[in-house]
Amino acid sequence: MRSLIRSFPVTLGALLPLVIALAVSNLAVRPAHASSASNEFICTKTAYAPGALSTLTQASTTVSCPGVVVGDICDGISSTVDPGAGIVLTCYISAAGTVRIQVFNSTAGTLTPASANYTVLIQPKYISP
Repeated sequence: MRSLIRSFPVTLGALLPLVIALAVSNLAVRPAHASSASNEFICTKTAYAPGALSTLTQASTTVSCPGVVVGDICDGISSTVDPGAGIVLTCYISAAGTVRIQVFNSTAGTLTPASANYTVLIQPKYISP
């Protein structure tokens, strides 16, 4: 038993580089999960002014976003100015490399959102390993 205990550090020391190499090589062949930060797309539309929106109408524009494909998820949209009460911002991927931004007036009156820069966050659809 003593000889086994004495040889254990030597055996562990000899196996440690092999265990580390195996773990690193295993990580290298795994595809990244779609929700990891390295797989997000962030695209910006600058100085978009949708104009006057009457009751329950919307205006839309597109933004070029290389790498996105139909089926990816538009995870969020933000504006550099407050669009105002009753204005709803949405986005979706309308074609490969193109995101459509919609500005919708949900009120009973006419609203004119100010010109703003819009930023969208896109998450790729999940690709199984």
